[in-house]
Amino acid sequence: MMKAAVFAVLLSLAAASGARASEATWHWIWVRPDEQKGWITVQGDAPVRFEGQRLDATIEARSSEASPTVHVVGRVTGKTVNATLTQLNTDAAPEHYAGRYQRDRSRRTDAANGWGADRITVFDGASYFSLYRTVRSGR
Repeated sequence: MMKAAVFAVLLSLAAASGARASEATWHWIWVRPDEQKGWITVQGDAPVRFEGQRLDATIEARSSEASPTVHVVGRVTGKTVNATLTQLNTDAAPEHYAGRYQRDRSRRTDAANGWGADRITVFDGASYFSLYRTVRSGR
């Protein structure tokens, strides 16, 4: 009985990590305070790679405004997320963010017909960074 329970837990963890090991396109938004403009908001779409608990992405704004390319690396442990955002080709120091991972799914019999979303939302003081994607549930 105990062996079967352990096997079931390991199998579900392997399935979950296998589903997250792909590189899917996520929508992202980054909002941070600026002394001259008040707030700077940049957004776009980028592939995000998940390998086990580690996430890795290089993001570029979709608008033509001057915004640096940002490398995002982090760790997702359960619902807790810690991430470091590094602006490439600048002298800006890496910024350390903390927040949470949220996974919402509907059943295929629900009105949403199996659609759901994954969200990663992290903060560093007043700065906010979020990744979001919609997914089709297998339930």
